[in-house]
Amino acid sequence: MKVFITGSNGILGHALVRGLGGGTDITGFDYAPNSIAGLDFIRGDISSERDIQSAVEKVVPDFVIHCAAFTDVDGCEDARERAFQVNAEGTKNTLVAASKARSFFIFVSTDYVFDGKKAGAYTEQDSPNPISVYGASKLRGEEYLKAGTTPYLIVRTSWLFGLHGKNFVESVLRQAEAGKPLSVVGDQTGRPTYAKDLACALTMIVAKKSKGELPRSWENSAIHVANKNEVSWFEFAEEIVRLGGYNSIKLNKVDSLILKRKAPRPKNSVLSTEKFEGVFKDVLRPWQDALAEYMKERSLVRNES
Repeated sequence: MKVFITGSNGILGHALVRGLGGGTDITGFDYAPNSIAGLDFIRGDISSERDIQSAVEKVVPDFVIHCAAFTDVDGCEDARERAFQVNAEGTKNTLVAASKARSFFIFVSTDYVFDGKKAGAYTEQDSPNPISVYGASKLRGEEYLKAGTTPYLIVRTSWLFGLHGKNFVESVLRQAEAGKPLSVVGDQTGRPTYAKDLACALTMIVAKKSKGELPRSWENSAIHVANKNEVSWFEFAEEIVRLGGYNSIKLNKVDSLILKRKAPRPKNSVLSTEKFEGVFKDVLRPWQDALAEYMKERSLVRNES
């Protein structure tokens, strides 16, 4: 089985390469030089139709897992054209290439396609209504899938953290290590997701699909994957600081309007994972357990380097 992973240098890309294991023929694709030892890799830009078409034609994969994205939410507000070029047109380019190769297309999308006004958790049946450029550009990518004929699955996730990239956990720890007080919003709620656990979920989806065991209702649809339990950014930061042993660091809970960030964020971006758990029971652990494991792995990586 051949799997082609865009954004292979990123947080999720690294975790996916490790999760899929040696029994799978994996090829990575990214705009930066390869950072994973032993990985078959093609360098290119998904916003270049020529680059991605050439790479997929060379591999002819059974699955294309599209992780590559411009994920700097505030940066997308400043670079709207680039955000759509990468997150929307890049997805379209990759989709066209996958279609020609007759690959099954898995697109990793985001909770930010929703506006956050719903009282409860968002299900796959809820209508997206993004309030940021990042969310809108990712939704455009989803719409390209729905308008095409290539078999696909949209996997929406939220608040991703993990090794090998920038994320909220690292931002909090960096400031805590510097002894700086932190102001963190307490009025935005979601479900943190460990890249390792999301990669595990994607690996299981690929395995079931390759065996013809994936529910037919999942094909050409969306699925939500996130670690269990909802939390505010402030509460998430509290646990990060506690696990890191920075008990003397002052944490200030603030309203999102106080921070005046360029991109608006949904107040509620909690994703319901009932659909996923109906097929893959007991896979998604609480984010607290996932964070504790991440902190241990992070320490090991630091000690080795």
